[in-house]
Amino acid sequence: MKSPSDPADLRASLSLALGAAYILDRELESGGTARVFIAYEESIDGDVMIVVIAEALTRDVDVERFHAELRRASRLDEQHTVPVLSVGRTAGGLHYYTMPFVPGHSLRHRIEQGPVGFDESVAVLRDVARAMAYAHGEGFVHRHLIPENVLLPRGGAAVTDFGLARALEQSGARAPDALLTHSSYTALAYVAPELAAGDLTTDHRADIYAWGVMAYELLLDADPFADVTTPAQTDASPTIDVSPLQLFKRHGVPEQLALLVMRCCEYDPAARPESALELVSTLERIPDRASTLALQRRSAARLVGTSIIAALVLFVATGMAVWKMQKRESRVAPLVAVLPFDISGTPADSLFAHRVSDATSARLSKLAGLRVIDLETVRSITDSARGARAIGKALGADYVLRASMSQERMADGTGRIRVRPLLLRVADGTTRWTGGPVILSSVHALDMPNVVATKTADELNVYVSPDYRTAHHLTTSSAAFSAFALGEELYRRNTAHALPLYEQALRAYEQAYGVDPRYADAIGGAALALARMGQAGAHPAHYDSALALAGRALGIEHGQARALDAGALIAVLQNRTDDAHAWLDRALSANPSDLEALALRAELLPLIGDSIGTWRDIERLVSIGGRSVDALVAAATSAQSYRRFTEAGEFLQRARQLDPDRIDLVVRVARLGRAEGNFQRMARTVREFRRRGGSITAEDLTLLRVGDEMMRNELAESSPGSFGIVSRADSVTHSSQKALLFLARRNTATARALFDSSAVLLRRLLADTTLAPSERRRYVDLMAWTDAARGERRGALAVATGMERDPITLQWPNGQLAAGIACNSAEIYAFVDDVPEMINQLRRCLTLPGGYAPNAISAEPALWRHAIDPRLRALLGEFKLEVRRKEQ
Repeated sequence: MKSPSDPADLRASLSLALGAAYILDRELESGGTARVFIAYEESIDGDVMIVVIAEALTRDVDVERFHAELRRASRLDEQHTVPVLSVGRTAGGLHYYTMPFVPGHSLRHRIEQGPVGFDESVAVLRDVARAMAYAHGEGFVHRHLIPENVLLPRGGAAVTDFGLARALEQSGARAPDALLTHSSYTALAYVAPELAAGDLTTDHRADIYAWGVMAYELLLDADPFADVTTPAQTDASPTIDVSPLQLFKRHGVPEQLALLVMRCCEYDPAARPESALELVSTLERIPDRASTLALQRRSAARLVGTSIIAALVLFVATGMAVWKMQKRESRVAPLVAVLPFDISGTPADSLFAHRVSDATSARLSKLAGLRVIDLETVRSITDSARGARAIGKALGADYVLRASMSQERMADGTGRIRVRPLLLRVADGTTRWTGGPVILSSVHALDMPNVVATKTADELNVYVSPDYRTAHHLTTSSAAFSAFALGEELYRRNTAHALPLYEQALRAYEQAYGVDPRYADAIGGAALALARMGQAGAHPAHYDSALALAGRALGIEHGQARALDAGALIAVLQNRTDDAHAWLDRALSANPSDLEALALRAELLPLIGDSIGTWRDIERLVSIGGRSVDALVAAATSAQSYRRFTEAGEFLQRARQLDPDRIDLVVRVARLGRAEGNFQRMARTVREFRRRGGSITAEDLTLLRVGDEMMRNELAESSPGSFGIVSRADSVTHSSQKALLFLARRNTATARALFDSSAVLLRRLLADTTLAPSERRRYVDLMAWTDAARGERRGALAVATGMERDPITLQWPNGQLAAGIACNSAEIYAFVDDVPEMINQLRRCLTLPGGYAPNAISAEPALWRHAIDPRLRALLGEFKLEVRRKEQ
């Protein structure tokens, strides 16, 4: 079982425990007693903090009592304390609780930034004392009051984790010992001597001691325990060598405050202040600048009537509401839709205007402070009968950018283009900006996308780098620009990823950079078209050509989006995961709204188990590409990896509504049903897929094996030539799936013969010296699984043991690739009746992204043959499920 302090990532299991109501975001810095995450909670439409408690703290607790005591902390309702909202437990047994999200850094972070001013220190200490006074009055002692547990939202301080120590103590753990043992050496400086000695009668005066140490550190900018590095030293040196009163005075600390701090740091609890109320009372009398101004404001307020006071209260409340709204808006980058530009003139003029708007959208996509809706999504909903605001609402955009263009002829015969951009705020229909007009000569017309994009960013207060502002035009050739735009149109239109359309797009790109050899966008477009052609079945040599063109484009423009996408795609297709991540990070750093790169990364991140990154990419992917079928498919695939089946189904349903003719989406829905364990829905969808002309290939024979009786019989009676099976790899899949079917039917003789056939084919495959390392590894794992099914125990276990030391598993122990190994190993151990090791591997398989869903394992004969084993029932009991045999 992993501890929150273990470097291994628990995000996947935590995401599974939280369910669809939460989306994990980032992890915060925290101490040794917990790991803290930020998550979006759908029910409150806001962020919360998820605190995962160290396993060592809760090993012996009474779970129900522990959770009940934590819930008691929810009654803490005071502005300087952070209450508990809910509690829970992951499948791995780690306890967590949620709290309201408090924006801002911790006091520890503030201290590390440099000396804290006197007024600021007094304000923080006052708020912490208020929190202590309130919590102590409610019966809660903190016992772990350290700067890491003091958060600094704007205009105050708030204390977290009141209630944890009490919950530990009341549920059977030795709270003082546990917290002390698991604390960092930095935190030990704040531990009261009696607490360090393990005195279980420790009361609220331990918090007063911690407050005194915190005050010492803030007011004198010094660590009173700089030499303490072990718990033993804390116990052996129970008193603080508090600086003399004169030292406090030299730092400008009033005498009454200095005396208070020294009393708080006394070794004997009886010598400390009796309660935190005394701390509050003293601090409220400190004549610092902030409190002086506050008193002046109070005096002035008493001179005015109650009606004016009421007006002031209303004003403050309104101001806070506006501030919160503005803060929320500033936290999320504005979502912008660029509509096709209008121009009066010929159809050719209209085509030019649309291409300029496309180029403007591409330029805005390079800005980190914006989210730009992709062109296909915009075009799917653009309707001449709708106004700009209606389109913006339908797209969910914050702003809509459109422009009117006109061509003019000057007296000297030269031409110029007048552009008047309009930026519309969708929420209220107001015009945020009517730019210009921007007037460009016909010669410099192609500078227009950069000019309009820069002005838009400035209007939205988005940072624009000097390099961005001074970027040269895309090309000086209108012919090259037109050819490139045609290539883009052909590429985007190819939603079915057909090879002929990619070839046409490539020719258009080649024509563009043939006219202008330094047209980076055209060269990058050609690189991506070649990469897609290789993926669609063209010669693998296309990859080499694509990489050569990508390098050429990046030599001209280091952040060229299509070139970076090409490099990432090829790395993904060649199973070079590290390289793919490097390409994608570079692509999205240069082009944050690059839909293609986002889709690739969203599908790639589950391989390493990065749930936070995955859900962040999914959120952005759906916001800027909510009507892009490929984007929705990528989001569904990633969601399915984390067993977020409801969201995955919704994404696929939206994709099918957008493109009802794509039958590949139908089989994706069937695979989702198989993964979820919803076999009835899966069977219905398979029938729909075949009615619409779809053909079952080797990849989807498992759908027939776990389908209805007709499907199972079809698989049982099929020959090696069925289902378009031609390769040895396909033949292995066919034999293995048939073997599992007969094993489920208890026809062990036929199953054994089919497993033997698979073993022969696998040995031939492994004899091929040209196999790529990733393929060889896959076939070695499959060989071990097949040997286990055949009863070849020794060879199967030798490989299974080695799987745990696989470099990929060691590199990404919480990723999808590790899950595949865990699931395979679980079945190997199940076949050879090693149930304890089967349970160990199955736990990982059921938790890691891409592993089995609990509902689905009943269709795996190797596992359900142990259904009556109490150890398996106990494991599945953690998921509130029982194994029910799927009748074959």
